[in-house]
Amino acid sequence: MALENYTKTQKIVITGLIVIIAAMFTATGAMMSVLSPSGGHRPTEAAIFEGQPVGMVEFHQIRNALWASRTLDSMAAQGNDKKDQIKPAPLYAHVPALSPLPQGGVPSLPQSAGAEVLGDVSLLLLWPQYQDTQVWCHMALARRAREANIVQPTNAQVDATVLALLNAALGDLEKTTLKKLEADYRERFGHELKEVRPVLQECIMVRNYVDSLLAGERAKLADIAAIDAGNNQEVRAEYLRLTPDVFMDEARKEVLRENFLTRARRLAVGLGTGTPASGPDLIEEMYDKVRGMHLQNEATFEFELVRADLDEMERNLPIEESRARIYYEAMKSDLYKATDADKAKIDDRLKEWANTAELTWERDNPGKPKPANADEWNKLKEEQRPKLLEFRTFTEVRPELEKSLRRDFAATLAQAALASLKSECEQEKEKRQKKLSAQSQVKQQFKANFEDLRRLRQELRSRFDAMITQINARLGDNQRRAGDAADDNALNIAAADVLRALDDLSIEQLRSLESTANRATFDMERSLKDMEAGLETLKTDTEAKGDDGEPLTDEMRKLKVEKDELKIKGLKEQMVLRDQHIKAVTGFIADMRTLLSSLALRAAATRQGEMTLRKYALEQLVVEGRLELVRVVREGRDAIAPQQALDDLDGSIQLATVEVDAFNEQMRKDSGDLSHLALDKLAADRKMTVERSRANMTWRQVLADPRLAFLEHVSGAQNFLEGPASTKGAVSDILPMPGQGLYMIRLGAKQPKYPLGALETRERVVKLAAMRRSREICVRELNRIRDEIIKDGWDAALKRAKEKYPALTVQKTEFFSDNVDLPQVFSNSDHDVLDFSASPNASTPDMPFMNRIKSIDVKEGVSEIIPEKHNTDILDRPDDEKWAYMLAHVVDRRIVDRRISEETLNEDKYSLGDIWRQRRLASSDVVRGLIEPKQLLGNVRVARYPFERESEKAKEEEEKKKKAKAGT
Repeated sequence: MALENYTKTQKIVITGLIVIIAAMFTATGAMMSVLSPSGGHRPTEAAIFEGQPVGMVEFHQIRNALWASRTLDSMAAQGNDKKDQIKPAPLYAHVPALSPLPQGGVPSLPQSAGAEVLGDVSLLLLWPQYQDTQVWCHMALARRAREANIVQPTNAQVDATVLALLNAALGDLEKTTLKKLEADYRERFGHELKEVRPVLQECIMVRNYVDSLLAGERAKLADIAAIDAGNNQEVRAEYLRLTPDVFMDEARKEVLRENFLTRARRLAVGLGTGTPASGPDLIEEMYDKVRGMHLQNEATFEFELVRADLDEMERNLPIEESRARIYYEAMKSDLYKATDADKAKIDDRLKEWANTAELTWERDNPGKPKPANADEWNKLKEEQRPKLLEFRTFTEVRPELEKSLRRDFAATLAQAALASLKSECEQEKEKRQKKLSAQSQVKQQFKANFEDLRRLRQELRSRFDAMITQINARLGDNQRRAGDAADDNALNIAAADVLRALDDLSIEQLRSLESTANRATFDMERSLKDMEAGLETLKTDTEAKGDDGEPLTDEMRKLKVEKDELKIKGLKEQMVLRDQHIKAVTGFIADMRTLLSSLALRAAATRQGEMTLRKYALEQLVVEGRLELVRVVREGRDAIAPQQALDDLDGSIQLATVEVDAFNEQMRKDSGDLSHLALDKLAADRKMTVERSRANMTWRQVLADPRLAFLEHVSGAQNFLEGPASTKGAVSDILPMPGQGLYMIRLGAKQPKYPLGALETRERVVKLAAMRRSREICVRELNRIRDEIIKDGWDAALKRAKEKYPALTVQKTEFFSDNVDLPQVFSNSDHDVLDFSASPNASTPDMPFMNRIKSIDVKEGVSEIIPEKHNTDILDRPDDEKWAYMLAHVVDRRIVDRRISEETLNEDKYSLGDIWRQRRLASSDVVRGLIEPKQLLGNVRVARYPFERESEKAKEEEEKKKKAKAGT
């Protein structure tokens, strides 16, 4: 409401009333806050935790941070199935859990023989969420972590952890950076990262604290001896082996004959003298099967390998003395107690302690006077004696303590060093892409100039064509009316229509043509002035910025100036062409209006005179006038906007398009070329080494090189070196080798793989087809021998088989268990010939040698055919497969005790011992004390205030009970 129309007294009264009313509303609101039935407590508090109030804002920040932690860990676990991606450390603590399935996307140990699956699961997925139990459990663990002197991570470490987890779940094109982290975090989780950073610091502290508890518990379990697991059957067997090489010549002849017959049938079908071949040809079938993977030329390349070996990182990792002392104080009661040998050397240790204390006295005892004589030192030694008899000193354990810390942080340092190097490479790549994009825009502007000129000519020519269409349409219609006129009145109307049509052509069409020629006169002039002013500013302004908001470099400024100059040049050419059009069109319009006027005079003259003569004159006028007008317009069109000029511009546009497309294609290849980077220096600055390969290496040569053979186990290395996506100068992502280190590769010259044709590979394909057919013949012969064994017995049938096939061998085994295969037998699945499963499962298992021995039918006394495959080629090519087929029978059996040895417990992967230890750890008191809120919060007092929604729900429930009671 405006007060300017009121008197001074009225203004004072109204203002006073407004103040009083506002005060009343304020007081009423405060009273409602305090006296509301749903209140009962201060609205800024959510609970009392161990006697300390927990504010509502603080509580929601904790809950938001825990939800974000759980989500990030689950996202990273689900999205981390890429071979070339490092698995980041989780944000929250994980513990072993007895669970038959993965929980919340967290992967667990693979299932083994139907046993329950054991995996590490986040505590946030194990704590119940009812009444925010997970919040109180987290606060209790965070307090215990602080009491254990767990080092609090910095904000930078928190951001790095969140960034790694977020990127692990995103695609390559969706990954974020530290600059965009806060915005992306806010968009994904709905709250600010800076608000929850203190809680995320606690999450990492809890993770480190729980890891230290589990490490101690695992150390105890590692000392447990073997476990009794029942009895085991061992057998001794005899088996014969027949190799398909015996039938290779016969098989080659068969497949060549079949191939010849197939081609002959096809030729006969083409000539109409035969029927199509029935069934596929084995040579063609083998070519289709192996051409995608094995019938390719090997890729050649050279590369530089950046190595961040964990051992090297461990040696270069500096350890702050303050951090080492904190760790020593936290763990000395568990790890650094004095041994009997230490106690026996107490005098020497006291002397060493005194020497160290004398050197560091001022630092360790600020403001305290240093002992002045030997008596005072002896007194201090005696005071120190009980402590040294109980614990080893920091000086004594420092070497092994720092080694332990280096080992723990080496992986983090390696990841940070390579991530920093990768970031610098990405920045350089981005700069190069900007430069190439700017060069592409210059070429596109050159093409755009031709397109703009063509558009001006085409618009004017189209306007002439539209005028011709209008002349034919209007005068053609008038010609019909004049011919149909039966009396003077109709003839006068037809003459008037002709005059109107000529007038419309003079007004509408000629004006439209004139406006088309004069199009954008003012816009072009103004645009030219704006462009020239902008160009002048760009040349003189040293702080000019590009479209991305970043300051322009000299090179980028030069390219932008070149583009703007081309744009100005193109606009000037358009203005010149426009002026030419205006001049030519002005003359054409004057001639056209003269012609239209003469036709109009002739049409007006047809209004008087004899009817027949007038009608004839009008018809002739319309016909001749239409033809004359069309001729004049066409001549004007071809003179002002000739088709040849358009064709010339089309040719220039096509040439410019080819040049732009070729440059863009080359730009796509060169945008990732980082060959110019001084990789040696960048790696050396980060305490890493660079190793160069030889030129024109193949993957097989890499695996045969002792220095580089480990790349076989580096996830993503082969795909980067051989794959078509990586070109010269490209830098790979960070490639991990578990337990060894992290690596990055830069490609040099490269010749990618390319498929070989059928003629180039015919001999090889014939060999593969013959190998397949020889296996089929070998299996057929072994089935015949097996039938003879069942009929005549092992010895008699074996004797005849040896006479027919001298290459057949017979061997006997020692006693072996049904838990492991024989070292001299390479039993393998054979789904091509024997129809065994390529991926064994419960319904079609791929039984190895010992299981086929156990499954022998008692009535038959001999096993089914057992396939055997051996390939020593490092590329596992099918040409080098050594197949054999066996038949076996049991010679002797015995029962022995079976135990899991201590070595089995220490095996890697997921052995029975590993699963057993995980189960024991998951059921230990330490883990149960972390998982079960009753134990974790046993001595913690939490007084939780109900939220407003809970209070309202409780009030509604109470009212329902009262109504139900009243109703009864």
